[in-house]
Amino acid sequence: MKKLFTILLIVQICILFLGISKSYAFGSLQVKISDNYVSRSPQYKITFISEESLQNGDKVTITFDDAVYLRTEDLDGKIVLNGTESIDVFRTSINSISFLMPFEYDAGKELLIEIANGVAISPSSSCYVRISLTINGRSYNSNYYKITDITTVKDPLLTIGKSFYKVNFSVGEKGKLSGYKVETIGNVVGWTQYNTPIVTYTTIITKNYIHIKFSSIVSTSLPSTITLHEITVNGVTPSFDPEIVYHFKDTSSEEKEIVVVVPRGIPNYGKVEIVIRGINQTFSIPDSFSGEAYVYVWTSAETTAVKSNVINILGAYVVETNCEISPTEPDGENGFYISNPTVELSGDKGNSIEKVETFISIDGKDFQAYTGPITFDDGIYTLNYYSTGYSGKKLLKEDIKAFTLKVDTTSPVINIISPLVTDNRIYTLKVDISDDNLKEVSVQLGSIIFYPYKHNFEIPTVLFQNETQFEIKAVDFAGHISKYKNVIKLN
Repeated sequence: MKKLFTILLIVQICILFLGISKSYAFGSLQVKISDNYVSRSPQYKITFISEESLQNGDKVTITFDDAVYLRTEDLDGKIVLNGTESIDVFRTSINSISFLMPFEYDAGKELLIEIANGVAISPSSSCYVRISLTINGRSYNSNYYKITDITTVKDPLLTIGKSFYKVNFSVGEKGKLSGYKVETIGNVVGWTQYNTPIVTYTTIITKNYIHIKFSSIVSTSLPSTITLHEITVNGVTPSFDPEIVYHFKDTSSEEKEIVVVVPRGIPNYGKVEIVIRGINQTFSIPDSFSGEAYVYVWTSAETTAVKSNVINILGAYVVETNCEISPTEPDGENGFYISNPTVELSGDKGNSIEKVETFISIDGKDFQAYTGPITFDDGIYTLNYYSTGYSGKKLLKEDIKAFTLKVDTTSPVINIISPLVTDNRIYTLKVDISDDNLKEVSVQLGSIIFYPYKHNFEIPTVLFQNETQFEIKAVDFAGHISKYKNVIKLN
């Protein structure tokens, strides 16, 4: 008994210092913002897991640092709580928002508060700020996040034409780029004996650059040199041939980066269009290639690389399988689906491929022809699949693809094995918990909390009172929580 008490004490101390083993611990306030630039009004996503249940009507207050200014009008629909838009905001000030819980909330579940653009305005200079959340008089603070005055290019868009590539984007509020310019400045450094000035001349060259890094599949179609006559920036030919920088050179992942000298000035918030068109050769992706086409864009003024849209390229002689899962993302924790997911496969092919057939194997069984969507019950499954097609008499087979699907739609079931009425003060609470993905169990017996590590366990105790309350909480990896509360009676 002494040994058991020592182990339990160590476990409780570890939990005190390490926190609950979840994606983040109870009471941890996580904040994500859509952008962190000065004077902007970003979207906020505030995530929180409470260690206590909340009732409909409980007061919630979100407080920003004084440097953040809050608008107090027209907030209808701009604060969303776990997808519920009908949040009645009853009080706002220049740095806090209060509302009442519109529904009951179970402890341990994720609480997501979304604040739309236009509500909170970032400070006018760079700094660090944080948010606090107060529920029922208890406050929790987020980590500090940075508001910066460094901006990035906006909305890069790649267009692939028949024989050209076009990249559009906008520069930010500090993204001004000067065009190429050569200036000669004279400085008087002295006088001759005839009272005429002695002048030295300095040549000042202004250069700003636009960088475009192409993904591997697009890079395959670009030559090792591109002349200035093959590229325009906002319709203007640059003064120099663009430089080509290699990344992962001579590998299957090789990427080419084009560095262009800006020929004409671009103002803050200005739009940019770059067109690259082959003259002596056609810029086109080979028919046998497949992959994702995209670019990263940055400039001399805004040096953070921003990714463009992604265009999926399917070669004429390529066959591949598309896999769609509904829901599209696991709706439970730790990669589990808590609703029964449906997997749908579809074969895709290049224009030189005839009819496509798709095959699937579940949990290592023989491959079978895929005939339609499959819905999965609880369990952990390994899926393998591929497609085939013919080009003339030649069979083309896709490499086998694989993924794991984890499904748990049920909460742990708590079964009490021992009788809850006894004549003996020396008592053993016997419990069995049914769940294939059990993560953690806690048992509060009187004033002591136990943390069993098995599905079925026994907790010996002494009943000092006629009635001893106990509560059991079981949590599985999918995020389901089950609770059982009762009383042990001593006759």
